[in-house]
Amino acid sequence: MAAQAAPWSTLVDFYELDKSIAAIGHRGSKRVALQFPDRFLPDAIAVKEHLEAGVGGGVRFFILGDTSYGSVHVDEVNAQHIGADLIIHYGAAHVTTTSHTPVQWILCLLYTSDAAD
Repeated sequence: MAAQAAPWSTLVDFYELDKSIAAIGHRGSKRVALQFPDRFLPDAIAVKEHLEAGVGGGVRFFILGDTSYGSVHVDEVNAQHIGADLIIHYGAAHVTTTSHTPVQWILCLLYTSDAAD
């Protein structure tokens, strides 16, 4: 098993996965883009697997791994390329309005050194 980027034993609390699952259900999302800053990418597969188990079938997840615009900015362009109907953005963020795809912000506030990404 790969080392976790999250600073404690459970990803559920750090990534607020129950909040993510609720957002997916509330919106009825079927194609969800998961965006992580580079330092959290080692956790991406585990987060995706937990979300898949939490929402059941019928939802596809896509991990956005290109942070060329900076990890604090939402990658709405790549989300549109995959037809996402929801972006879940993990980590520090410039919380702004998106033009096409709704965003669920998970700021991981307990991890403060993320702002440097």
